[in-house]
Amino acid sequence: MSKKQTPQMPAVSFKIAAAEFELLAAFMAPLRFDESEGESIWVTSMGGSRREWIVATAGVTVVVSSHEAEVQRWGMTPDQSWAFPIPEHVLVTMGKFIQNSQELTITLSDQRVTLSSDLFSMNISQNPLATRPPLVPPTESLCTATVDATGLWTMLSAARVWPTGAKAEGMNTPLRCHLDFATNQLVFNADWTIVEAGVHEYRMPAEFGPVSAGVHLKPFNIPHTAILSVLRNPGTLAEIGNIEFHVAPEGVDHLMICGENWSLYFPTIANVEQWGHDLDEVIGDIAYVWKDCSLIKMFYPDLEQGEISLSALPNESRYGLYKYRVSYQVLDDVVPTLALYSELDAINEVSAGCRVVIEGTRVLAVADLTQENYLHLNSHIEAFASNVAGLGPILSAISLS
Repeated sequence: MSKKQTPQMPAVSFKIAAAEFELLAAFMAPLRFDESEGESIWVTSMGGSRREWIVATAGVTVVVSSHEAEVQRWGMTPDQSWAFPIPEHVLVTMGKFIQNSQELTITLSDQRVTLSSDLFSMNISQNPLATRPPLVPPTESLCTATVDATGLWTMLSAARVWPTGAKAEGMNTPLRCHLDFATNQLVFNADWTIVEAGVHEYRMPAEFGPVSAGVHLKPFNIPHTAILSVLRNPGTLAEIGNIEFHVAPEGVDHLMICGENWSLYFPTIANVEQWGHDLDEVIGDIAYVWKDCSLIKMFYPDLEQGEISLSALPNESRYGLYKYRVSYQVLDDVVPTLALYSELDAINEVSAGCRVVIEGTRVLAVADLTQENYLHLNSHIEAFASNVAGLGPILSAISLS
């Protein structure tokens, strides 16, 4: 941008150094997000405080913070909050520019993005589909475990390997984690007894923070696949140093790991002790895709949304014999009304084997399956799909009335 050019207001300009870019590249480059669907990297500042880069996709949220001062604002007061998207293409180009310069200048507005160095500059349009920045998920922490970043990658990548001689088709098992205060070690266990391969254990050094009085830390399932989708490059992790791992209580939706000037939020996994059955045998010819070690997605072309979720339930007494939950999104973006609730009540009174509920802005059909009928999972899911196939048009008309 030349000195005579002024960006469309409101706008903000700031500098980015090589160290800040390296953090962005380490944590955001591995993510795969669809800008055509509105997913985007966002840069935000709350009340003139530190700047944050935020991106969220597939349930994972990445936040990188910067303490560098802004260069200039247009059309905003000094303490006014702001948020602008930044196309992924700009992040890629930053990596090219910064090879020849240790500092870059970025100017953001709702319409344009300008990136400049001592030698080069680019000025491109914003992504009009990026409408609002993602929210940072709320988390809780019972205790912290500080571990070496490269060491965590080493342990998690080793623990996800299938046991020698075991058949892996359609099968997975949770990676259980617990804190060994006696030895100051973070311990991971993978139970492969279902394929007669025993329990595999992995240990690494850790420094633990204090635990509140009366809090009992139970083993939990760590979302290792999601974590490794971000912590992919051991060479980059060596520069990061230590990671602070926050142990979340059961029922919290996200687990946080963080370091200096960055934090990552991952969806938690239901605290099931075993999810290692061979699904190819019990589901039959239904196409499915693993999402994590407690959730799979099954695809039904005859259904409007085409997808049914099968998830393991936590090991809690309130679930009784129920071990698996089947759910299907009937509608999204609904406005809950008395008429809609009345219709759901009427449907639930006459339906057998499933119930229809409102979750946020979604209408879900849900059924719980017991351990006793697991071997008949295929027929139960087929019946469930048949029951929910006609709900969409009925409820859609009511939700719009």
